[in-house]
Amino acid sequence: MIQALRHLGKERVDDDVIRRLRQRLSIAHRKSLLKDVRYSADWIFEIIKKIAHHADDADG
Repeated sequence: MIQALRHLGKERVDDDVIRRLRQRLSIAHRKSLLKDVRYSADWIFEIIKKIAHHADDADG
């Protein structure tokens, strides 16, 4: 996921992309991403936080 975001670039990751990723990733995967992202670029960390923000939702 982190590599995919880096490949897309921060200009191309908008609210729609974040929403789609949030819908497709399980809650467990979103929580795991939060642990893995701590050594990534700041902009990727911010995107992952937005994706995982609703990790307690029932939609994952």
